[in-house]
Amino acid sequence: MLSRLNLQLAYDISHAFISFKGDNQLLLDQIIKLDPYIQYFHVVDSEGQKHDGLELGTGGVVWKSIIPFLENRPYIYEVVLKDENNAVEMVASHQYLLGLLGRSGQEQV
Repeated sequence: MLSRLNLQLAYDISHAFISFKGDNQLLLDQIIKLDPYIQYFHVVDSEGQKHDGLELGTGGVVWKSIIPFLENRPYIYEVVLKDENNAVEMVASHQYLLGLLGRSGQEQV
């Protein structure tokens, strides 16, 4: 149906991971299958049981396998903040992702 309608998708990594009950292989398989249609990602970690909005690297998502799909697309962090006036969890998530991308943090992603 996606190919026939040529839909453009926003892919929420944690929601998909939750729907697969924390199965990283199913997550990766779906990203590969939907790759031509994904326009951007919602990036947030999860334990795979409920929407927990975890900082990247603290949940069950294996980010290393997803990095090739994030490199050339826009994405937005959807990490739950402990304090809405302090984005420390999003900054830590960004630094974690930059590390996986092999970047120092001086470049823009």
